[in-house]
Amino acid sequence: MKLKNQELLNLREVLVPFQNVHNVKIAWMVAQNLHKIEEHIKILQEMLKMPPALEAYEKERESLAVKHAKKDKVGNPMTYEDASQPSGRAYDIADLDAYARELDPIIAEHAQAQEDRKTLNQKKFDLLREDVDFEPYVLSVENTKIKSDSDDSVFDARTMLILLHCGILKE
Repeated sequence: MKLKNQELLNLREVLVPFQNVHNVKIAWMVAQNLHKIEEHIKILQEMLKMPPALEAYEKERESLAVKHAKKDKVGNPMTYEDASQPSGRAYDIADLDAYARELDPIIAEHAQAQEDRKTLNQKKFDLLREDVDFEPYVLSVENTKIKSDSDDSVFDARTMLILLHCGILKE
């Protein structure tokens, strides 16, 4: 079956919550498919590894962000969710102007890192849109107690549609 890399990443997010369900058939299906997806994701991560110049820049930028971040009661830097960051979190900067003033020379010093970031972002964009062969471990809906109209169904309607689309469930 052909899926886009982005669909595989989305599928992983859909499957993870069902790793420990009591239905053995479903738990086995989830484990089998997550294993296949994780192997594929390792390859993607390797292909999207930061070049050394970008990695050096990111270390300096993060160090500066930690320095300027608001601190919690025990002195740890505070963060918030930010999907644009590789870690999914961003530092809550106390004084953005001071941070920006100190960051400007670091950016200038690491001009290659800025180009590397653009190249890496384009590569990521292209890879996520790329079709890949994915042979899912398939589970028949009729062989389980999954019913799309049942109140005791393991999966909600959205999850069922995703699993059907990806070829994991068959009717």
